[in-house]
Amino acid sequence: MLTLTIDEMPETNVRQAAIVEVRAANVDVLGTMDLLERLGLGARLPGFAWERDLDWLTVGDARTVLSINERSGGLRYRLRPLAEEPGDDVRASPSRLEQVARDFLETLGRPREPLHLERITYLRSQSADRDGTLTAQVALDAGLVFTRIIDELPVVGPGGMVMVKVGTDETVVGGREVWRPLASRGAPVPLRSADEALALLHTRLRQSGLDGKAHVRKARLGYAELGIEASQRRLTPCYAFLIETVGNLVESKRVEVIPAPRTGVAPSEFA
Repeated sequence: MLTLTIDEMPETNVRQAAIVEVRAANVDVLGTMDLLERLGLGARLPGFAWERDLDWLTVGDARTVLSINERSGGLRYRLRPLAEEPGDDVRASPSRLEQVARDFLETLGRPREPLHLERITYLRSQSADRDGTLTAQVALDAGLVFTRIIDELPVVGPGGMVMVKVGTDETVVGGREVWRPLASRGAPVPLRSADEALALLHTRLRQSGLDGKAHVRKARLGYAELGIEASQRRLTPCYAFLIETVGNLVESKRVEVIPAPRTGVAPSEFA
């Protein structure tokens, strides 16, 4: 018998939402060169090497690199090696770091939607004196993670995010982005309630053969956006549940996604 306990359920007043079409990735040489110009790397273009590896287009040199995924249009870039940091600690305030990141993204032109600052993470370092005494921790860079909200719903999953890394001198040193441009949206469709989604989750887990105890640690209602190596045609509202199970004294965690629209949604809606 399966017992499902819950720590958290989504709190939302959203009763309707649209299925949103996203534009296919368009990764070519001219677009990449324009992006390099926006990154301030135009003068160094003649010395860069270009390479294609599976779905990735990469351009750069030993110090600087930009990689774009042809399936998602997502990108990763490093503008300065960590070894070349001019300072020994990130001392800028969170508000100043946010302003630096937002100004940079506006110059970059990506993304063009409102940005929600989700969190700031720091790459920290600590060393020891000769006698083994630890020194104070320092932050080598700050990573500002922005997420997107579409029609009052957050985007859940590995996509729909932008990270901007700011160095010790308040300049951008790198970043990562998975942010598919919106093309169009359909008419709003009615959504299942959280209780209905939970009942469907219970049925799915039971039919999968899960027995014993399962625990819902987190639950969110939002648009499902895939990661940087996946192609995707549309964003569909869903309930995402972080499930924790224990079997044979081994704890495991996984995410289960339940489509939120009351009307039928094919598996392809999430791809």
